[in-house]
Amino acid sequence: MPIDLEYAADSLLNPCETQRFQDLEAYLSNYYERDIVLPESYTGHVGRFHGGVPGKGCFDTAKGTRSIGRMFNLLKSEDSLTPFIPSWRDSSDDPTDIRLDYSVYEYFENERWNGRLREVEDALVPIAGLDHGGLNCRGMYEFDLLCLNFHGSGEPTVVVFNFERAEISTVVAPSFADFLSMLYRCSYALPDEEDDF
Repeated sequence: MPIDLEYAADSLLNPCETQRFQDLEAYLSNYYERDIVLPESYTGHVGRFHGGVPGKGCFDTAKGTRSIGRMFNLLKSEDSLTPFIPSWRDSSDDPTDIRLDYSVYEYFENERWNGRLREVEDALVPIAGLDHGGLNCRGMYEFDLLCLNFHGSGEPTVVVFNFERAEISTVVAPSFADFLSMLYRCSYALPDEEDDF
């Protein structure tokens, strides 16, 4: 049974269907030109808790405590999202929905993120945005990422990707299942952000 991270109920999307994971695996395999199979611990968790802001979002690393601002979702740009919630990050004449800002696909299709992720030789799959320096990632354009690192065969590790330096700054856990068991409720509160849904 997936671990409940005490997500804010109003931040979660509809449960994720199996087809979404199959589509993402096909997309990632094509992107990285190698077979990418998402771990069952990840698909099981996201299948039940799709996107969202976890209450238990803090984890310790060798470099200090970090916290998850939002888990990423598996929405696609062609998904019909109602009601439409415009993104404050999009200044175009045809704004996107804020929920797409937190889609795994966004980090491969957005040039700002794609370019940074391509600087790392490993196959990284962003799964969450991380808060930093007392700032909530939901209020920033650029922030560190929590990623699955498909660096070889077998289970991907969980790592922190530092956006500014475009590098893996910390290996957090040997697997997503191990990572989930590390999470706890933060002893401090970050400011709420207006773009929550």
